[in-house]
Amino acid sequence: KFYGKLPNLADSNLLMETKDEHRSSLTIGPDELESQRRRELDLAKIIAKLATAYDAELRRTRSASGADVVAQATRILSDAPQIAQRFRDRLRIAVIDDAHDLRAGDLRLLAALFGERLNGVTIAGAPELCTQTFNGARPEALFGIAAHTISLAHSATAPQILAAGIAIATENRGLSIPAGSALGVYRGSDRDDEIAFVTRSIVGHVERGTPPEQIAVLYRSARSLAAFEAALVAENIPVAPHGDIGLLARSEVCDALAVLWSAADPFAHDWLLRALQLPWMNLSDASLALLCGEPTTPQTALFPLPPEAVETDRRWDRKRDLRLGSNVLHGDRDLNLSAQARERISVFRERQARWADFARDAGALGAAAILADAGVGEPQPGETPAATTRRKTLLDALLGVIARSAEHTPEISLEATLRELEAVAEAERGPLVMGGAGVYVGSLECLGHRRFEHVYVVGAKAGSFPPYYAPDAFLYSPQWGMIPKDAVGDASAARTAKFTWYAHSSQLAKKYMREQRRLFAYALTRAKTTVTVTLGGKTTRGVGAPELAVEMLTWPSVVDLRRSP
Repeated sequence: KFYGKLPNLADSNLLMETKDEHRSSLTIGPDELESQRRRELDLAKIIAKLATAYDAELRRTRSASGADVVAQATRILSDAPQIAQRFRDRLRIAVIDDAHDLRAGDLRLLAALFGERLNGVTIAGAPELCTQTFNGARPEALFGIAAHTISLAHSATAPQILAAGIAIATENRGLSIPAGSALGVYRGSDRDDEIAFVTRSIVGHVERGTPPEQIAVLYRSARSLAAFEAALVAENIPVAPHGDIGLLARSEVCDALAVLWSAADPFAHDWLLRALQLPWMNLSDASLALLCGEPTTPQTALFPLPPEAVETDRRWDRKRDLRLGSNVLHGDRDLNLSAQARERISVFRERQARWADFARDAGALGAAAILADAGVGEPQPGETPAATTRRKTLLDALLGVIARSAEHTPEISLEATLRELEAVAEAERGPLVMGGAGVYVGSLECLGHRRFEHVYVVGAKAGSFPPYYAPDAFLYSPQWGMIPKDAVGDASAARTAKFTWYAHSSQLAKKYMREQRRLFAYALTRAKTTVTVTLGGKTTRGVGAPELAVEMLTWPSVVDLRRSP
């Protein structure tokens, strides 16, 4: 469709809305277009191979993602009408909340269960609230077949906050925002100033009687909120982290992993070094250096080394990889340590032996007993009770991940589980954490329908919330097929003509920003009483992404809590 009948690549609107550095992608000849077409075919073949390998891996490990489960269930119901009828006899009614975020695969599953007209299905939501269109949500397809529509009044959210959410989501800059004190914007001089302001403000709410559970600190992703957590627990304000918080990179979790590695493989020296520096060990650098060195009176070699052997030859250097673990386990350097360090290493050696027994006897499920024996979750000197509670929350989340791995593979060893966690730690997304009682500090994706008396939407600056639009390496359109972004080989332009044209014709950047505005509006409307939008640093021009906080400050009813110079 694209190469057989090229669209007008010299269209004035296309040229005007394309950045200068990408405009050259529209002025290419037939040879380069043919080269780009062949690359699309190659890319399609690569994706097909990846999909085949992915499917084979799922079968081998008996695993599936949520999307895989939906697709497989739909296939079974479509291929076996008798199974579909059996479910229809049992499931007469379905009630679906947040239906605007249902994806095309979800709709096909509903149609396989309840028929194309979705008889018996009640949906709740609003197309203008959809924040998952880039993940496949198609609210217009679902709401277009609704037989009856009922409009309900809005909840008890303050009218000022509700109007602000509508204005942001719809980009209606002429909408009148009611007067009141529910909306505030704080621009700090930098991020530290922003964190300090949010912390002071939350401490004030708690001191005035607001339960911490009625306060939330919200952002797009939870990984950026660790500093807010640390500031709050330092003031003894309990926190409830939610979302992908980068669990396996957290300091408290790394301490626990160091203990578990010491039990599973004491010769994993990077983890062993961390375990030897835990608070109850706290070995000095000098002691660690001694433990990493050769004994002062090494045993005489039983056989002379050949003259051609050199220090860098790995055949004669194998002990070096075992030296720290060997010294810790066997005490070869204990006499060179101070009395205090010798006592501590002796205690560690005894504990490590117990941990190894737990790991051998219970496999991955011995992790809980090992961490309890190591006292990793115990209060540390000088920390607040809230900090101790947060550490326990993180450790419970880690043990939950390990328990799920053991449930999936009952005979898995602790070492194999830890190696799985190493692979997970390198992924873009990690395990989700659902914290306990305290100030909700987390991402919007885990928020659900929770509402709070006071909400802080942080990091609301251009490029952060909303972030700049960065297209993927390639796109796929059911109508236009594969759409690679980058040109290769002897191409005269960095981008492909098809990508430049498609990005313009489908208005990708505008749709992306519209979705981000809806997400921001969703965050605002989680507040019942007050919502405070915070950011740090100087005002930007907001060309690539709007400065939503600045947009809010144009409303007369918004309180400017402080304007940074």
